[in-house]
Amino acid sequence: MNYHIKDEKLAARIHATQYALGNSLSADDAWLSLRGVKTMAVRMAQHARNTQEVSAFLDSRPEVIRIFDPAWHKDPGHALWQRDCTGANGMLSIELNCPAEAAKPFVDALQLFGIGFSWGGFESLVQWVDPTVLANHAYWRGNNHALIRLHIGLESPIDLIEDLAQAFGKIRT
Repeated sequence: MNYHIKDEKLAARIHATQYALGNSLSADDAWLSLRGVKTMAVRMAQHARNTQEVSAFLDSRPEVIRIFDPAWHKDPGHALWQRDCTGANGMLSIELNCPAEAAKPFVDALQLFGIGFSWGGFESLVQWVDPTVLANHAYWRGNNHALIRLHIGLESPIDLIEDLAQAFGKIRT
């Protein structure tokens, strides 16, 4: 097979497939992944500790109806998590006692949490969840409450708690 022949249609198909599947990795991305794996166990353990501290704070707040995190001792799936898992990460969701739209100012008021979906990083992130996305999830009761996803990063949990505390004052009721 001669690989020097230009085939624009084939190139377009390969590009479309690569774009859709994300199945190519640059050398730099591979190097960064390998570098990150070396400290992953230490980072994940710290994410889990920070998440437990933040969850304890969230559990004390009247605005929080439920914490969705199997590593949290009050989560209905906690016993299963204890049986099957050896650690946790920084990902959790909270159900707020307000309509979904009323929680947008809460998200906007957070200063230490970036808005994003990249849950694998070291930084704390927040995502306001569109209620229509929850319709097919069995764990969601279908009420009109807000759901916020949080990734608790490696920042000081005290700082994160202070940031969350000030943001709770922004919820519109």
